[in-house]
Amino acid sequence: MGRLWRVLFLLVLAVLLVASAPVIYFKNYFDNPTNMASKPFLVRIERGMSVRDVARVLTSQGVIRSVFDFALVCRLMDASIPAGEYRIPPRLKPRELIRAFCPRNIALRRVTIPEGSTLKDIAAIVESSLGILESDFLMICNDESFAAHLGIRANGLEGYLYPETYYFEPGTSAQKVAERMVKEFESVIGQSYQSRIAELGSTLHEIVTIASLVEKETALERERPLIAAVLYNRLRRNMPLQIDASVIHGLRDFDGNLTRDDLKADTPYNTYIRKGLPPGPICSPSKASLLAALYPGDVGYLYFVSMNNGQHKFSATIEEHNRAVWRYQKGRRR
Repeated sequence: MGRLWRVLFLLVLAVLLVASAPVIYFKNYFDNPTNMASKPFLVRIERGMSVRDVARVLTSQGVIRSVFDFALVCRLMDASIPAGEYRIPPRLKPRELIRAFCPRNIALRRVTIPEGSTLKDIAAIVESSLGILESDFLMICNDESFAAHLGIRANGLEGYLYPETYYFEPGTSAQKVAERMVKEFESVIGQSYQSRIAELGSTLHEIVTIASLVEKETALERERPLIAAVLYNRLRRNMPLQIDASVIHGLRDFDGNLTRDDLKADTPYNTYIRKGLPPGPICSPSKASLLAALYPGDVGYLYFVSMNNGQHKFSATIEEHNRAVWRYQKGRRR
């Protein structure tokens, strides 16, 4: 009997050990950090990923060791992991790691719009930074009803998406991105300048259009009021503005070389063959260009020509301008 009891005791002990092994294993798993990183790390979770897909991403980054264990813990916690790019703290235990996939840890995406960017430029930047299709963003920004919803009296948002650095949560919609950029524009040139716009006898749309032409014509801040003055002086004299950048904006397939035929192309933006302002802005102007459009220089210039060093030569008469063209353009080429 004694021998039988010993055998039964050993058998029960073996069963208990086998049964307790998973408990011991998971207690050890739950009580220890999943990784030994010394600083926070980024994890990007795409839409439609299952818990196992997420576990594979974490495994590939060395965050966890076992896809099965992580997926099992998620199931036990009844946890789901939303899409997004997360900044996860280091040395988290499994439960802490799963809870870390929450809105407060979503890593914001940086989107930088350079001054003078066209709507198409911005759409490409938004696609590369946020994953919003360029075509989707363009469709929203060219929707006149959406522009009206944002308080913009134009047929689209060209010129009203303010050039700045923004931070968006992954998954932000095209509408929200455009709305944020328009709000930034309004904060720069909103109600505070309405009296000045009225004083000039202009509309906001005209001011933004002039500012966009100024933006494309010079990179020098000190020249912008002078460029704006030339535009206003020409408009008052009913002279064509003759702005190359505007002509280019109206061309469908511009190859980088502006030709004489391009200058004859009959488009609404051809300021060589059509007098007055083009139908709208040709880019997103900076604050400096907007201020130049609001406060042009008090000068009589009607012409300017590039000096091939980033600066321009300004002239009040055609004779003076022709001499400048010969000196800085034709004579230089010859």
